[in-house]
Amino acid sequence: MINKSFVASIALVLLIGINSLYAWKEKGSGSSREYKIKAAYLYNFAKFVEWPKSAFSNPASPFNICILGQDPFGAALRSIEKKTIRGRKLIIHSHKTINPADKYHIIFIAKSEEKRLKAILSGLKGMAILTVSDLDSFIETGGVIGMVKQGNKIRFIINLQSGKESGLIISSQLLKLSLKVL
Repeated sequence: MINKSFVASIALVLLIGINSLYAWKEKGSGSSREYKIKAAYLYNFAKFVEWPKSAFSNPASPFNICILGQDPFGAALRSIEKKTIRGRKLIIHSHKTINPADKYHIIFIAKSEEKRLKAILSGLKGMAILTVSDLDSFIETGGVIGMVKQGNKIRFIINLQSGKESGLIISSQLLKLSLKVL
């Protein structure tokens, strides 16, 4: 009999792999291909992380992803718009600053926010938010998932302690696929 976690791991690998291959084959600049892959990762991270019930106002509340700072994704996020996460409508937001009253579930911190990174992460500390970025010092500064380029592949590193402090449960399948877990 096949283990459910094994099947979920295979599904995650295939989903990310297919999205990555598709994005790399598409025409466009290297940067736009890179961010299509990163958009696919954001969507898949959402599927393999569990938020506390308090992160949602009610069962019909949407799943909110916020791009904080200068949006590097451009049209790349269109590939995940209108999808659902655990039956919740996915909504993409883009802001220059964060309003603590807004309920975001994932915040991607853009490179334009590098100088404010410590202050941003400090302000989000303890909130049920999956922080993600491709900034070099992101994980060491307290972010949860850092995306890194390894050759022509996009990989990720997980700061498990930061995830736990945010009340998030990161699936073992995602941890196994991580380049490194801190």
